[in-house]
Amino acid sequence: MSKRKCKFTEVLRAKYPCFTSGRDDFDAKCSICDCHVDVGNKCTIALERHVAKEKHKKNIRAAGSASKVTNFFQPSTSLTLKNAHAAEGTLAFHTTPETMVRINCFLC
Repeated sequence: MSKRKCKFTEVLRAKYPCFTSGRDDFDAKCSICDCHVDVGNKCTIALERHVAKEKHKKNIRAAGSASKVTNFFQPSTSLTLKNAHAAEGTLAFHTTPETMVRINCFLC
């Protein structure tokens, strides 16, 4: 029995792109299943076994058919859009009766 442990290296990362570095050098994290695979003892065999599991295959099918959230909600990076939101918030603050809002306006 060999005492050397296999490490998750750049070569393995290139061969198995769905895995990233895990908790230590002897661990790989599957980005699809969000689980950790110990590669210390069996190296590529452990990764191949994980890829062959039904859970991994099911998660790949689910990830391929799901839509991303960014398709529905676009991130607001426009400066004019942010200024418009700030103006709307200021207008709402100043039109609310003072009895409902008991804070000082630091924007004015």
